[in-house]
Amino acid sequence: MNGVQRAAFIAGSGGLEPANIKHLVTALFFALLFLLAAWMIRT
Repeated sequence: MNGVQRAAFIAGSGGLEPANIKHLVTALFFALLFLLAAWMIRT
């Protein structure tokens, strides 16, 4: 499961508890990092 799918799964399954928000932010951060790396490799 990639970061975006994981974030969507956590957001959809757990409501908005503090722990889930933390996991969501972490997943989104890693997804962003992955996109940045892919963009830098491509150019």
